[in-house]
Amino acid sequence: MRAVPPSRAGLGSAVNDATRQVGAALGVAVQGSVLSTVVTDRLGALPSAATPTAVLPPSAAARQAFVDGLTATALTAGAVTLSTALAVIPWRSVIPRATTSHEGL
Repeated sequence: MRAVPPSRAGLGSAVNDATRQVGAALGVAVQGSVLSTVVTDRLGALPSAATPTAVLPPSAAARQAFVDGLTATALTAGAVTLSTALAVIPWRSVIPRATTSHEGL
């Protein structure tokens, strides 16, 4: 926000807040989808509640499926973060640097 001129502080704050909210919503949606997909794939199709002989998977298999899902989710988030950081590099010299003020120190 220090890089935004005072006359545009409201606009800068709004863009900052909107970006944060959209990023959080997309992050939760994408990571939740990755987790759900991986866990479902690892466990296979679970029998429906209507099936009288429904057998739940062993706890070790369920635990491993969940760990695999979390690993895939973390790798996906890391890849998105890395690619975003690399995409911003060409504009690094265009982005105004924040000035630090040491007044009163």
